[in-house]
Amino acid sequence: MRSRSKYGKVSALVLIVIVVVAAIIIGAVSYYYFSIPTEKITLNIYCRDFHKNAMGNYSAEYMQLNPNVNIQLTDLPFTGLYERLTTSLVGGEEVDMISGPIVWFQNWAISGYIGSIDNYLQSSPVNVTDYKAGGWNGFQYSGKQYGLPWRTGGQILLYNVDAFEEVGLPLRGPETWEEFFDWMTRLTKVDDTGRVVRYGFGAQGKPLSDFVQIGSTIAPYAWSHGSDFITVTGNVSKCNLNSSTWVEAMKFSLKVENYTTPDTLVTAVADLPAKLVSGTMAMGLTDLKAWDGCKSINATTRIGIARFPAGPAGAKCQPVVWAWLFPTAGKHTEEAFKFAHWLQESPERMSKLTPDSSATYSASNTALYQKYQLANYTKYGAIGGGDIAYMDPVNNHPKSAEVINMFAEACSKLWQDPTLDVQATLDAATAEINAKLAS
Repeated sequence: MRSRSKYGKVSALVLIVIVVVAAIIIGAVSYYYFSIPTEKITLNIYCRDFHKNAMGNYSAEYMQLNPNVNIQLTDLPFTGLYERLTTSLVGGEEVDMISGPIVWFQNWAISGYIGSIDNYLQSSPVNVTDYKAGGWNGFQYSGKQYGLPWRTGGQILLYNVDAFEEVGLPLRGPETWEEFFDWMTRLTKVDDTGRVVRYGFGAQGKPLSDFVQIGSTIAPYAWSHGSDFITVTGNVSKCNLNSSTWVEAMKFSLKVENYTTPDTLVTAVADLPAKLVSGTMAMGLTDLKAWDGCKSINATTRIGIARFPAGPAGAKCQPVVWAWLFPTAGKHTEEAFKFAHWLQESPERMSKLTPDSSATYSASNTALYQKYQLANYTKYGAIGGGDIAYMDPVNNHPKSAEVINMFAEACSKLWQDPTLDVQATLDAATAEINAKLAS
């Protein structure tokens, strides 16, 4: 009887230990997916406009799982986004999480407006190997991680299959820049009165005095011919915009402008990347007069998908890399980090946060894009032309936003007045940018 009593006590002790350990494990896992209601907190989050509906739905779901959390979303368009976010950060607004691209974060990190997430990573279930290395490493500064990437990819080229067939072009993208220009001229259609009824190249209108034209033709042309926007040697950064390669790229862009959809036919410029595919080119799009944020891409339009044209250094396109960043003025960074990671735990949630599944696509075109997308997909980060997405040193330079905007101003002058000397204009811009880099 004593022996049985002893074993009974041991069994009871073992059972207690098992229950305690199980409770600890369950508590640890639950920590990142739902909270025990205590004091009600409000997460203030700035997100992009193109995923406001998905973010709204997921915020509601997360609040249901976490009754003590209230999420306040503010959706912002890309136009003026850098200025809007910087004003918020400098002013110390109590924002807990923002969506920002790779080209801006270093400036904010250096100024102390956003904080490192290293402490949260140590105690979280985030697995770094789930992320594309380029996207993850791109948000590091001074040995610390600042962003939780939610989208990594690159641009692609879309083309109108019917228009290509009409002029006898092969159903593929142009393989070289020379072929690209030749096809643009052949795709452009003029009626008997001389009015253009179809442009060979569709982008965000003109003059394209922002990142889009730079990222759609000028930079990919220069990169594919072996020249970077800037070169970095040690602590010294040098701008290359007045080199022969960039001058030639600018001249090529000016030629492209003659076959590019003008602003008067694209009435919702800011919506175009969201409703087409973020930051891409599109060739031979029909019904351009009816464009309203690219509504000409409809159920009757057959779309082909291709890479960018190649130069001597290969095909290279602008990277599209965004991350969740956490302002130091935020009051609830830990909870915001948990919400960001929860968003990325599900591939379905991730896919609906990107603008790549536009409602303006027909079912067949959506399936085509998804097939292309999934062929280049890892758990975190949908991708467009990712295997040729090129990371110019300027993309993660501390003064990236400033110097690219300075270049955009020079581009705008040339687009608005083609009589200006390209070399002289880029010489002046290069001098100003190098002064900024050295300051």
